Amino acid sequence: WLGWGLRNFTPLYQSQMEVWLGHPHNLPLMLTAETGIPGTLMLSGLVGWIMVEGIQLLRVWSTVATPTTRQDWHQDNLILFSYLVAFGSCTLFNLLDVTLFDFRVNTLGWLLLSAIRGVACHR
Repeated sequence: WLGWGLRNFTPLYQSQMEVWLGHPHNLPLMLTAETGIPGTLMLSGLVGWIMVEGIQLLRVWSTVATPTTRQDWHQDNLILFSYLVAFGSCTLFNLLDVTLFDFRVNTLGWLLLSAIRGVACHR
């Protein structure tokens, strides 16, 4: 339940099944097999916490805006919404195919997550 170590899913699967799979096409499955249940829960909890903070801020901004600052709040609200949708899309895509090993997609995901966290902390 503590996992087999990072990047060990493919060799372990190949030795047990005698079939080369490449990589699992499911990020939670891969994380659980490689880092174990505690590692998967910690990473999922951290990402979920940041997403919840962003969503809560998105909901609060609509009630805080005054008529004079409504345009500024609307622009910030739209940017945060775009960050949340983009990161959520990357996350949902990784439930069906792990593109984590592609540097471009991995970097984009971490940048979006850090942008959400930065906006949520800066409120």
